[in-house]
Amino acid sequence: MIKKLLSTIVAIVMIGTITVTAQTCVPDGQYTLPGIYPDTLVGLPCGQVNVQYSVTITAIIPVDSLYDLGPPLGTINATIDSIVVQDNTGDGVAINGLPPGLIPVCNPPSCGWPGGTSGCILLIGTPTTVGTYDIVVEIDAYVAELVGFGNPPVNMDVVDQYSVVISNDVPPVTTATSTNSFQLAPACNGTATATGGVTYQWDDNAGAGTSAIATGLCAGTYNYAAIDVNGCGSVGSVVVNYVACNPTVSAFTSNSAGLDAVFTNGSSDATSWAWDFGDSFTSTDENPGTHIYAADGTYNVCLTTTNACSADTSCTSVTVSAGGCNPTVAAFSSNDTGLTVMFVDASTDATGWAWDFGDGNTSPSSNPTHTYLVGGTFNVCLVTTNPCSVDSSCTDVVVIPLGVEQEEVASFTRVQAVPNPFSGKTNINFDLKEQGVVHFIVIDRIGKVVYAESMEGTVGANTIEFSSTGLAPGIYMYNMVSGVHSVTGKMTVVK
Repeated sequence: MIKKLLSTIVAIVMIGTITVTAQTCVPDGQYTLPGIYPDTLVGLPCGQVNVQYSVTITAIIPVDSLYDLGPPLGTINATIDSIVVQDNTGDGVAINGLPPGLIPVCNPPSCGWPGGTSGCILLIGTPTTVGTYDIVVEIDAYVAELVGFGNPPVNMDVVDQYSVVISNDVPPVTTATSTNSFQLAPACNGTATATGGVTYQWDDNAGAGTSAIATGLCAGTYNYAAIDVNGCGSVGSVVVNYVACNPTVSAFTSNSAGLDAVFTNGSSDATSWAWDFGDSFTSTDENPGTHIYAADGTYNVCLTTTNACSADTSCTSVTVSAGGCNPTVAAFSSNDTGLTVMFVDASTDATGWAWDFGDGNTSPSSNPTHTYLVGGTFNVCLVTTNPCSVDSSCTDVVVIPLGVEQEEVASFTRVQAVPNPFSGKTNINFDLKEQGVVHFIVIDRIGKVVYAESMEGTVGANTIEFSSTGLAPGIYMYNMVSGVHSVTGKMTVVK
């Protein structure tokens, strides 16, 4: 039978461990707040005819409580002198409705408990008659403020929240399982399952459902009752734990040789893996290793990863050939004519080419020719691919416009940077055949002017001192102009 709520002292808890020693009782130590315990979902535990039965009702007495004491005191927060189990209806019985065969035993035997203390009532015996029994305990409250007024009971009440079902059947034994509540916040997706009854009753924080399964649970403790065909219930609790959960990200790599393909998992935050090799074969291994295909072809391979809160899938095409597939090796050379550079592929086992000329332009050709807009040093990269591999190679390519290469031109002779390569400072030495203003600039690999100055050149030997302060290591172009004459050279800055 479903509980009846205690109106005077309410504390919603689950039934606790029963303690009986030589037909006495000990208050259940798990209860600390004022109240009458247990306040259960289905009343007291069920009993079986001709089978020993015992249960403890624990009372935690408050120190004080709000009472209307009448004139002249009125309604005050009175100090409780004692709570006593005694007849207050005139029938001579303080505890009514017990199943035949059960008797009450109080601790202390007086069935009276001072304010701020705890006590208990043991219901014990061998029930003899099938039935549902509503137990009524009559209690009187006494307060210290009325001791001088003859000490009448300030409140006469009953505890009528308990029922006991006695049947011929063995009471149900309830069990429960739960799943963790995996949360990305604020969602709650834990579940709990109870067994042992015909019907069920979950407490309010589990949704007050009546089925065996409670869903949508956050982390916490949930109470329930399992009720059998006789209406007899057994109570229990289940804990749903909180586990933080990050979304999984699926990723993998592959390499193939012949009809063999090796797959390596690169996923994150996954707890399960489902591979589809594109040929009707699958695997649930984290790293399936080598998969052998039956025929040449290109296969769409997918990996689906999951965890408690998410799933993700990544796919890629894998080509295999019984004729074999050697890993590609990227390599190239270059020949320039002024700003135009011809690139010659020297790669092996490549079926695809991707050039990056270092100036924002690209090409998929195997042997492209590219014309730069300005001179400078450009980092050129080639990526080669084939059905089973990929490789890359990068190198710096220096591009010098026609007519301004490092050589003796017109008025400039014996042009040289000393030292070169250098760290810190270098001297640009040169001879002039004619006196005049010399304009000197330095250009980095992407064509940006990083230094400029002008000087009055004299006939014969001249020197420009150049400092690399603030410049990154690398190759730089310098250019000198005097009148209609110019000359360009290279210098290398090192650490």
